[in-house]
Amino acid sequence: MFNLSVAHSSDIFNEIKRNINILAVIERYSGLKLERKGRNFKSLCPFHPEKTPSFTVDPGKSLFFCFGCGVGGDAVTFVAQIYGLTPIEAAKMIASDFGLQVHNRPLTSEQRIKIRKQQRKQKYRKALQEWCKRRYLDLCTLYRQIHFHKATDFINYIPAIERDLNILQFGTDKEKWQLFRERSEHPWLL
Repeated sequence: MFNLSVAHSSDIFNEIKRNINILAVIERYSGLKLERKGRNFKSLCPFHPEKTPSFTVDPGKSLFFCFGCGVGGDAVTFVAQIYGLTPIEAAKMIASDFGLQVHNRPLTSEQRIKIRKQQRKQKYRKALQEWCKRRYLDLCTLYRQIHFHKATDFINYIPAIERDLNILQFGTDKEKWQLFRERSEHPWLL
């Protein structure tokens, strides 16, 4: 916890950069598990679906960048992007959560509601990504078993399984949510 006092909004950005580790910010607000690769850290990008980590954090420069989608910036930019906040709202949120005292106006109830809504949205998005990852692996296994064992009972399911595999791998978030909602109609997705 920091016991610093920040009087101006421009100062808050400098204080965050100087006193709060970008790795701690990214792990706290995204739940990403960052792995050291040389002097940088890598992970799957929280801003787009991917299989190979392209999200890189340089703690020495306090910057992040995704080579897959092109999003980059500092800790404040990261939180603003994740939660759909303005930079000052994101800075206040970081300062508050990491104990950096800020003598600016407190967040309004509207801003707090917006932050909570974005946090819920991020939580659901992460849960969907985990579900899709598990289901994709399960469906690949089922698909291989059907072909390997020539399981005639399941041959009729192959086109639907292929469609679902395609959605899980390449579909939009909207298509994936639809598939999640329809999972009771597709016994192989349960």
